[in-house]
Amino acid sequence: MRKAYFSFYSIAFILLLLGCKTFSLSLEQDGLINIKNATADSTILELYEPYKLQIDKQMNVQIGVLENDLLKEKPESNLGNLCAHIALVQTQLYLNSKIDFAVLNYGGLRVPSIAKGNLLTADIYKLMPFDNSLVSIELDGPTTLKVIEKAAAEGGWPVDGIRFKIANGLPKEILINGEPFDLSKNYTIATIDYLANGGDKMDFLREKKQNMTGVFFRDAIIEYIKKQTLNGQTIKAEKDGRLSNE
Repeated sequence: MRKAYFSFYSIAFILLLLGCKTFSLSLEQDGLINIKNATADSTILELYEPYKLQIDKQMNVQIGVLENDLLKEKPESNLGNLCAHIALVQTQLYLNSKIDFAVLNYGGLRVPSIAKGNLLTADIYKLMPFDNSLVSIELDGPTTLKVIEKAAAEGGWPVDGIRFKIANGLPKEILINGEPFDLSKNYTIATIDYLANGGDKMDFLREKKQNMTGVFFRDAIIEYIKKQTLNGQTIKAEKDGRLSNE
């Protein structure tokens, strides 16, 4: 299940308030109520403000510097390339095992762009607000092909470690780590548990065994960027032709 970080705090706070009061229905009436000129309840604002300040403080921490604007596009984008690369690198790191390629869904990236300059924790939460964890799955050749076909049918999903052309919604000239795709081989992919559990109509992955990292993808992205920053590196991503329309 996808959960946005802000919704968690908001719902918890509302439930806390409701838990302190008893309500009863005295009158049922339908119709439109104009709240255009409604004013905020000062008591609620006083209770809410410390939590807001704490969240704002955490979200406004700079974690790195972005050299160029990142854009979300199809069939390939530098934003998608960066995210897929981080998924592959970090999943290999957490599981200490080789990953052949990474694939993410286009809709999972929740912002159209990230502007160059200082990267804040908030930028990553906006990009990836859901509690999706990184996982790896070992797939046989035919199932691997289904994953690639799904990415092609959607007009191009973020990938790393794989290249192919898209012709009439189908993948062609598939290369995995520079080698032609082999239907008789098994491949290990990195992805998020949302897809591994059948999300975005990936039902054919639902019964496959997952190797779970236990790490939210957004936390992995933040960790990767912080590590690059500690090594004196800025963040930059380019398109390299890994996906193209024929």
